[in-house]
Amino acid sequence: MICPYCRSEVVDGINFCPKCGGDLKNAPVVAQPVEQQVQQAPQQYTQQQYQQPQQPNMQNVLPNNSLAVPSLVCGILSLFCCGSVILGVPAIICGVMGVQNAKSGKVNNQNIGMCYAGAIMGGIATGLFVINLIIALFQSFFY
Repeated sequence: MICPYCRSEVVDGINFCPKCGGDLKNAPVVAQPVEQQVQQAPQQYTQQQYQQPQQPNMQNVLPNNSLAVPSLVCGILSLFCCGSVILGVPAIICGVMGVQNAKSGKVNNQNIGMCYAGAIMGGIATGLFVINLIIALFQSFFY
């Protein structure tokens, strides 16, 4: 402890400074030098316990859904090709198989939205193809 009046070091727990006679019991608290603060720090704060970071268990990691991207690409291309059934049907097949694999736990379901989107766009493109085919057949019969 440091005497607030003369700045000399004194033993903790005494009431008066042996050098200047100042009243240490009612004295204002004075900040201690950093060296003393470090020496008086509790043991639990001075020695930190560091542990090795835990490695993730790679056995529990599921593979990515490899059908998500083909389903989405085929679905987008089938819409741009004015209802192409050539790309719409594979988009539906890849999308449905990707969703089934994700829900059964064979692959992670991180890209399940891409499977849904590809299957929906493939369905829309195939539906547009069927509608265009029906319209073309009716026009050939009536004109």
